[in-house]
Amino acid sequence: MKKKIVIGIDLNDVVRDYIKQYIIYFDKAQIDKSFNPDKKLKFAEGDMYSPFKFPTKKDKEDFETDNYVFELLASAKPSHKSLPGVFNIWLNDLNDEYENNVEVWFISPGEYHLQRQATLFFLSKICSRVEHIWFPKTVKETWNQFDVLVTANPLLLKDTPRGKASIKINTDYNKKSDSTYTFSTFMNLISEENKDFTHTLLNRLTT
Repeated sequence: MKKKIVIGIDLNDVVRDYIKQYIIYFDKAQIDKSFNPDKKLKFAEGDMYSPFKFPTKKDKEDFETDNYVFELLASAKPSHKSLPGVFNIWLNDLNDEYENNVEVWFISPGEYHLQRQATLFFLSKICSRVEHIWFPKTVKETWNQFDVLVTANPLLLKDTPRGKASIKINTDYNKKSDSTYTFSTFMNLISEENKDFTHTLLNRLTT
């Protein structure tokens, strides 16, 4: 492998069970009295926030960036209880096989101030060994950085640049989003049974 490959892994609903946490604390905040967390939520395609009705835009911002920032981002659980250990094995295997030719980054787009602190706490909680952690501001700058992007975010999946690869992790809000590859969960992607997929993809991107 000659060319260095940079892989970006979006945290929300890939590594971090974000929407589940959002549901729990939106209900606790009693922002919408008609909200029923026990009822299957209907998501508008491409909009992860569509089931959550806030009185104003500021109420939504206060909920996410101030009043419940720690609960939403730091206290969230990994998307699978075994994910931290399995991910570290996957990461070690990449480092052993490709040495300095593959970089793995964790990203969490659009976070600022207290959100970043909460995300760093989450990563320490799952014993992350990823060297690069980034909080990109735009879709364009995100894709400029990576050759492969693993995400559930419809905005990042919308237009995969030519010569790069998007890997969609399925959610209720991105069913129609296009991607180069699709996996049901991040655990499925990094599992031993899909080890050949990772190596085939990395080798293809260097040719």
